[in-house]
Amino acid sequence: MAVKHIIINDLIKYSEYHFITEEKLFKNSKYPFTKEHLKIHTEFKEKVIEFQNTYKECSHKTFIEMLTFLKNWLIGHILNTDREYLPYL
Repeated sequence: MAVKHIIINDLIKYSEYHFITEEKLFKNSKYPFTKEHLKIHTEFKEKVIEFQNTYKECSHKTFIEMLTFLKNWLIGHILNTDREYLPYL
């Protein structure tokens, strides 16, 4: 369980850092979809909290599904959603 806890916490820390950095960029830009983008961040944070609250009971299969979700979401978010605001920086 300790390894699962470390992996989840590291992913959470990275996403928090990423979101804080990104939200600072929004404050200094004219990105017209800031509100929508922040909503996406909020939904992700809520999902991560749900994972945190249930990881102790999760099976290996569930844990792998959780890691897959987090990895795919972060990669998809960074490579796709985040690229939308680049022209406004």
